[in-house]
Amino acid sequence: MAGSQVRVSVLLGTYERKYKIGSTTKTIKNQVYTWVRKEVAEYFNMNVVANPKGGEGNKGAEVRGTKGAGSIKLPTGKKTSKGFTQYYAVPMPAYFKIEDMRKFVNDRVKQHKPERFIAPSGRSYPV
Repeated sequence: MAGSQVRVSVLLGTYERKYKIGSTTKTIKNQVYTWVRKEVAEYFNMNVVANPKGGEGNKGAEVRGTKGAGSIKLPTGKKTSKGFTQYYAVPMPAYFKIEDMRKFVNDRVKQHKPERFIAPSGRSYPV
């Protein structure tokens, strides 16, 4: 494999799910991971997780192009040969809301932090 195509696990964050069983409500916390190109993780200085661990109740979810999932696009500050802004894509699970994506960019991107990101819908949001 070429160096730029190597994938690494990156922690997206902790996601809480609430289940109602009868009259009781149960909350389970899961750590959600995604596979990102190594080049992207190094550029944004994201923490690479060698052995992803699960949360309560079950294993952490590795997001590998799950159905309905999309990617957010983070601007790199670099320009293409035609003068357009270059973006790196980071896969997100389908159940992540805009607030979850914004929290990921604020908490996990440590270097070259962008001012905006493009959601899977194509709309641009401020960080």
